[in-house]
Amino acid sequence: MDKLNFSFPGSINNGKLEFLLNSVNSEHYKTIIQKVDLNDFNKQARKLEKPFMNYWVIYLIISILIFIVLYTIIKKFNLLKVKKESIQFRFNRIHLNEMELEYMKLLLSHSIVENSKLINLLPDTIELSHKSRIKNGIIEDLNNKMTLIAGNRYLIEKIRSKEDRRYFNYKLNRL
Repeated sequence: MDKLNFSFPGSINNGKLEFLLNSVNSEHYKTIIQKVDLNDFNKQARKLEKPFMNYWVIYLIISILIFIVLYTIIKKFNLLKVKKESIQFRFNRIHLNEMELEYMKLLLSHSIVENSKLINLLPDTIELSHKSRIKNGIIEDLNNKMTLIAGNRYLIEKIRSKEDRRYFNYKLNRL
């Protein structure tokens, strides 16, 4: 097995690098002068540099893809979702009754929901004034539940109707 001898410095003569190697065998010990052509050494060094640059490009592309995937996962993770009989924000989940669930589905699927659509979800056997009180109670309960699970990130807001200022529409705002 040949080992580099660091006791003597290497030298360059006629475009060749000369250095000493110690050849150690079980039978004898011998010092050898090794010569390496610098032109061959430079060609080999250039060959090694090219894949190194390709690894940086691959590393950069993989890093960008990982960043994009994580960004989309986090963005979806921060959305309010309706799951079976509850609403969920991140890992927080709260149970909704049947009417609250219908209201949330309607508010999540439309940007603005008319008052009449919300009132029509209630049974026809109830008088209109009582339906209005029930609707307001459901919206208040939904706002309280969303505050519990999502902080103040979501709120159902009243918006005056553009056609008739006496009526309100409802909108689920993400704050």
